[in-house]
Amino acid sequence: MNNCDCMEDGQTNATWIEAVYQSSVRALVAMEWDGVKLDGCSQFHDTPHWASLMEASGRPIAVENCGNTHGPTQTPDPSWPHGECPYNWFRSSTDINPSWASIMNNLASTTPYQELVNPRSRPSCWAYPDSQSPAVIPWYAMTLGKGADWITLQCWRLETWPH
Repeated sequence: MNNCDCMEDGQTNATWIEAVYQSSVRALVAMEWDGVKLDGCSQFHDTPHWASLMEASGRPIAVENCGNTHGPTQTPDPSWPHGECPYNWFRSSTDINPSWASIMNNLASTTPYQELVNPRSRPSCWAYPDSQSPAVIPWYAMTLGKGADWITLQCWRLETWPH
């Protein structure tokens, strides 16, 4: 949802906006999807509203918050009590690119959410760095050297494993 290729933006009619939220959730349920990625490229950033509509549907749907917003930020607020996160995991970084700096910055992006007391990255609300490309795109190895794809995949396995 909210993908960057065919995004809706600039709509002001509240009835139409609500219809998009509701019809999108109905489609998820009708297609029996178990999870959905809420990207941040359209205007539909009300993550709690998405979550409430999915919950009301009666179908459990895992929600990935990928740059979509919740209030002023896309990440959990430290004041939220446990269990109040309206998504299951959230992107903590920007899109990755084939450079060592990008890889390391993305890996480090989860650190601010791993507080020892009341961490914002926790069961049912995990922080994760963008990680898709390093293990699957050949130019990573060409750019970073032989074995870089394997090394970055192992880094992500360690980083995203629940601590």
